[in-house]
Amino acid sequence: MENPFLWSTKGDVVNKIKAAGCGSLIATTRSCAHTWETTNEHTHCGVCSQCIDRRFGVIAAGADEHDPLNLYSLDIFTQSPPKDADKIMSAAYLNKAMQFETAKEVPQFIADNPEVRRMLRYVEGTPTGVARRVMDLHQRHANEVFGALKSMMNRNLDGVLKATLPPDCLLRIAYETGSPVSMPAVNQETVVKLVPVPVPAAAAAVPAAENVIKTIGRFRYVEGMEDIWLGDEHYDLRERTKVRLCIKYLVENEAFDPSRARHFVNEIDVYVREQGNYPPAADIKIDHYFNDQNGRWPKLRKDLISVSGGRDGKFYLKTA
Repeated sequence: MENPFLWSTKGDVVNKIKAAGCGSLIATTRSCAHTWETTNEHTHCGVCSQCIDRRFGVIAAGADEHDPLNLYSLDIFTQSPPKDADKIMSAAYLNKAMQFETAKEVPQFIADNPEVRRMLRYVEGTPTGVARRVMDLHQRHANEVFGALKSMMNRNLDGVLKATLPPDCLLRIAYETGSPVSMPAVNQETVVKLVPVPVPAAAAAVPAAENVIKTIGRFRYVEGMEDIWLGDEHYDLRERTKVRLCIKYLVENEAFDPSRARHFVNEIDVYVREQGNYPPAADIKIDHYFNDQNGRWPKLRKDLISVSGGRDGKFYLKTA
């Protein structure tokens, strides 16, 4: 199965539709997730994530003439959403775009957006290369979001400056809080209610990412070692339990030079088998942990782990 739009933003897709001379068909399409709320007159609710994404993408592509406002039950930019959850949804959308826009490094981008890890192995290319393309895609999306926001701000400048628009419409929230980061956010498990403050609809900032990347020289990892990086190369260790536990043991014991090297048979393998519930094995070598057919894991073993005191002796991490 092929997806020709895999690396396209919403705005990119709309521009392709326009270029094909099919802009007029946009009005006949449906994006709304709240299908139970739509009517023949209003085919979109205007407040769900799909409607918000559609509005921003179409405006960013300069195609909103083909997406009439009367198709939406509510204009998220200039009208007051009836529910707190709807207000939070639009503000959280901008929050996320701000995170994408300010992302600097691929490892931190993946840590902030852990769902990205699930698709790396299914897209052609190295995991690091694919991750870079994913980050670039999201940053192009962020540019479209803020371009569309500026466009709508310019169109409704009087209403924003004179405060004639509702205080909890998206344009006034963006203007009066000064930054999308100050807007209400959505917790991963619960919806955070809007907190009444002097500035309308301002609330707590987005919580920090749970997965903090730790750095030791050229070696980086998240707690638990599910993801590690050696230089710019990313390794997903979720299905490589022995590799993950081996590296975890060396890190926990600060085995970063020959003086701190740990014995494989007496220490490392004992830890790996206890933590991973593996039965005892005879004639085991550290290279057995890193076996595969394409050579990627043996290369990690060679580049990251060095031996001190014989092939089956003591080992440490080469982080410098």
